[in-house]
Amino acid sequence: MKNIATAIAVACCLTAGITSAHAADNYPTRPITLIVPYPAGGNADVSVRVLAEALEKELGQSVAVTPSPGAGGVTGTQKMLSSKPDGYTLLVSAQSSITVPTQTRKLSFQWDTPTYIASIAAPTTYIGVDKNNKQIQTFQDFVDLAKAKPGEVSVAIIGRAGLYQTIVLRMSEAADIKLKSLPFNGGPPTVAAVLGGHADSLITDNFNDSLKAIALTGQPSDFYPGVKTLKELGFPNAESGVTYIVAAPNGTPQAVVDKLESALKVAAGSPKYLEVLKSLRWNPLWRDQAETRHAVQTEAMAVKGLVDAGLMNAE
Repeated sequence: MKNIATAIAVACCLTAGITSAHAADNYPTRPITLIVPYPAGGNADVSVRVLAEALEKELGQSVAVTPSPGAGGVTGTQKMLSSKPDGYTLLVSAQSSITVPTQTRKLSFQWDTPTYIASIAAPTTYIGVDKNNKQIQTFQDFVDLAKAKPGEVSVAIIGRAGLYQTIVLRMSEAADIKLKSLPFNGGPPTVAAVLGGHADSLITDNFNDSLKAIALTGQPSDFYPGVKTLKELGFPNAESGVTYIVAAPNGTPQAVVDKLESALKVAAGSPKYLEVLKSLRWNPLWRDQAETRHAVQTEAMAVKGLVDAGLMNAE
């Protein structure tokens, strides 16, 4: 009886493997949906629609983009995770919309719940000020003013407990300064606050002719020549940038994930997609499954460190 049970178990495993491989061979047989957890018309939505066109050519099926904003990206992530794990519903999101809320809120998922497929873009995030700001023209001016006026120098950011808030906290800790975060609902209000004199600075990935970038929070960028990163300025622990990733529900067959990764690599390198990234001043980026998962884990643990240190509130 034991031998029979073992044989049945082995047969089931082999059948499952064959079924998974067969599904990948035929995949996709119907349209694919890319969920973007932000409003329609924004930079993410614009870039993903161009990516979807390139994916259609690679996969031979239509690829629809569905904006699903809400709760700082959580709404769209939950919608993706509740979908059938068959490769037909994916998420394209800033990884911080997963790493930050999973460490600061009580959610139905954790950072390692999704199946990560790839990283596809890195918006250039920077600390900016009004070009006409006479007190702050360099990052050193910014630090000096913050030390002279603890808790008074303000930074306009998007949201109360997102990636930009973690940048403010990590920058404050690294430079031994105390800053005042001013949260807004969206990028345009942060720009308006700075240009209107209601905020001393902002953290953003949106270009504006009236703003001056004094430091890049992530990687160097040709879009801002001569502007140093926080790491180059001597604050490596404060470095943090925005990265867009593609993820699938947990349990998606590995063969399907591999096929999607291959198609995404070609799509993310397509001329039209690279052109739209350039127009947005976003940097091209490619990370495979393992590299993406590692990057998400690293960022999630950095946020957890802020929470554990009492620098960031958790629900």
